[in-house]
Amino acid sequence: MDNKVLLAKSISLLYKESLLSDKTENSSELVRTVLNDVQIADVNIGISTERDTLLSIKRTILEMCDNPPDHDYDRDDLLQRVRINVGNDEKYYEAIKQGIEVEVNEANLKRSVLIIRKALHNHFREKQIKDVIAKAHSAFNYNRETIKDVNEFLTDHITKLESLSMVSSVKDPAVIGDIDIGDEGSTTTVFNQVKNMNNAEGVYQFGWPELNQATQGGGRPGETIVIGALQHKYKTGFTLSVFAQIAMYNKPKTKDPNKKPLLLRISFEDDLVNNLQFVYQYLKFSETNEPVDLVNVTVDEMSAYVKEKLQVNGFHIKMMRVDPNQWTYRSICNKVIELEAQGYNVEVLMVDYLSKIPTIGCVSTGPSGTDVMDLLGRMRQFCAS
Repeated sequence: MDNKVLLAKSISLLYKESLLSDKTENSSELVRTVLNDVQIADVNIGISTERDTLLSIKRTILEMCDNPPDHDYDRDDLLQRVRINVGNDEKYYEAIKQGIEVEVNEANLKRSVLIIRKALHNHFREKQIKDVIAKAHSAFNYNRETIKDVNEFLTDHITKLESLSMVSSVKDPAVIGDIDIGDEGSTTTVFNQVKNMNNAEGVYQFGWPELNQATQGGGRPGETIVIGALQHKYKTGFTLSVFAQIAMYNKPKTKDPNKKPLLLRISFEDDLVNNLQFVYQYLKFSETNEPVDLVNVTVDEMSAYVKEKLQVNGFHIKMMRVDPNQWTYRSICNKVIELEAQGYNVEVLMVDYLSKIPTIGCVSTGPSGTDVMDLLGRMRQFCAS
C-alpha cells in the first residue's frame, strides 16, 4: 500500500468513526503508527509537488488524531482543507472525497470502518512478516557465525511468523461471538456452553469453599476476576495461593489433545525468588500444619516437592517476573499469543498487578482513572475472546 493510499484511508477512518453512535474510542493510535511508517522524500523530484501534498495531508491527519473520539467534523470544512492540501492533484482529492462519503446507515458505517481498520492492520502485518523473513535471511546467509544454535534460531523465527499468520479476512477478530435466535443450532450451541460453564467440568474450583461460594462455583474460562485491596493487604499472597489451588484441585479444560494446558502467572512487582518461596511454604504448611523449615531442606527437595504438587493434574506452569516499565497491555497479549503458537493452551492468566504497567494506547480522555479502567477493559476483552 503506497503512501497516498495509507493517508487517504487514515482520513476516511477517523472521519467515519466520528459518525458512529458509539464514540468511546477511535483509531488515532493506529493512524499515528501509519503516519510514522509513511516515508516522505526530503525534496520534490523535478516539477512534482507530491512531497508537499503528502506533508500537508499528514499534518491534517495529525490534527485529527489529537481530537477526542466524540469530536464532530464538518464535512465541507474538512474537504476544503483537503482541497488546499492536495493543490492541483484532482484525482487524489476525488479519492479522499469518495472515502468520506456518508454511509446510508449505522450497520454499513460500522462495516466500512472495520474494512479500513483491517486494511491498515494487514498492511503492517505484511510489513512485519517481510521484516522477519528479511532479517532471518540476512542473518543466516551473511552472519552465520553469530547463530550459536540453529534450532533455537528456527524456533524463534517460526514463533514470530506464527503470531503474524492470522488471516483476518476469514473471521473478524473483533467478533467474540454471534447468535441467530431463529437458528436452533446456534442457540443450542450457546446453551450447551451455559450448562458447561455452570457444572463442575466447566469451572476452575479454588481451595477455599467460601471463595467458590462467592464466585458461584469458581472461575470460568474467559472470565476476568479482579482482586482489589489496598497496599500490603496480602493481594500477592492471596493470588499465589489461588494459583497453586487451581493447579492442585482441577483437571485441564482444554479439548485439544495436541495442546499443552498452561497456567501462566506474570508478576510486575515481586521477584520469582519470593514468589516461589511463598508457594513452597504455602504448600508445605497446608500439608503438615507445622512451621516450614527452609534451612535444613535441599534445593532439589524443594524443587521436586513444588513440581509434584503443581503438576499433579497435568498442567504446565510458567511464572514470569517482568519490568512493568518495559511492557504494555499489548505485550501481555503478545506473550499469550506467542505461547499458544508454541503449542500451549493458556487456561489461566494471572497478572500481579495490572495497574503497574503504563496505560499506553488506552483512552485517557475523561476523569482520573479512565485510562486504568480502559486498560482493564482491553485485557478483559482479549481474555474473553
